[in-house]
Amino acid sequence: MYNNNQNHHNNDNNMNKDEPTTIYPEFISISNEIKTNGSTNSYLNNIRREMLSMVNSGNNNNNNNNNNNNNNNNNNNNNNNNNDSIVINMDTINNNNNSNNIDINKSGYSQISNTTSNDNLNKTLLGNNEISQINDIDDDSSPEFIKYKKFISSLSYITFIGAAIVLINQKKSVYIQFHAYQSFYISMGVIGFQFLLIWSDILSIILWSLYLLFTIFMFLKVSFGGYGNSTIYKLPIIGNLSEQKAKLRSQEYSRYFKYHEDLFIKELREHKQALIHQSNLNRNNNNSNNVNNNGHQRINSNSSSVVMSGDVESMLNSSGSNSSIYSDVQNDIGTNEE
Repeated sequence: MYNNNQNHHNNDNNMNKDEPTTIYPEFISISNEIKTNGSTNSYLNNIRREMLSMVNSGNNNNNNNNNNNNNNNNNNNNNNNNNDSIVINMDTINNNNNSNNIDINKSGYSQISNTTSNDNLNKTLLGNNEISQINDIDDDSSPEFIKYKKFISSLSYITFIGAAIVLINQKKSVYIQFHAYQSFYISMGVIGFQFLLIWSDILSIILWSLYLLFTIFMFLKVSFGGYGNSTIYKLPIIGNLSEQKAKLRSQEYSRYFKYHEDLFIKELREHKQALIHQSNLNRNNNNSNNVNNNGHQRINSNSSSVVMSGDVESMLNSSGSNSSIYSDVQNDIGTNEE
């Protein structure tokens, strides 16, 4: 498990070398925040990679448009750029820990909305998410996250108030929820016995003394002890009930979480499609504008040539008339001399 998480961190480091910084700065800030606060969460990593791929695709579209504009300004139109493609790198966490590359053709907006391609994309993004696979009380986590989980679990033994706060804020980890449920049930049991033993001060003191020793023991063991099934310290009856409740609650939360993950990634994909579609429209508009400009230039050149030819003809006609006038004057002079 440590090697797998190390591979994910290496993939993040490799991705950071090519992260764009010139477009969608809000996505970059969100991506950096996700990297800082949730690098061990598979869902957050998927969202971060999806946003980075969308930003990369937007930069590629802008570069292609700039290249097309430069070529059009130099009257070197090249229509072969219509078949360019965007490569979306989606490194999702699956059983084989592989990366999948999906080519999306930019030449048609309708091609992206194909049902088969959408199904494959959904399977790639959401098919093998580790939060929906909870088989043991010691759920999978990275080594650097174990200390945090142990600390939160130990806080749940600070009376039923600490357990309730942990249950409200921690819904994914089975390990944390197990200790919170176990502490909550023990606290409620002690409070219930206190009402039954309220008539005896000695029994009440013994009861609360045992509860205090139990909470101190569990706090120290969970905080500084080992991590795993062998160091869970599960009580015979309450422990089994706590384990079942923790697994059931985590599974319900994972389904709810996965549903919102589907919606969020769907919105990202739709926004990416809109970017590609807008890029195609801009490129087509640029091409049509360049064609119109070239047509106007040809018309202007033809009109100027016509004007020039008309000027030449008028000049020739005027010179001819002048020569005829000159000949008439010469004839008049000759007749006068005779």
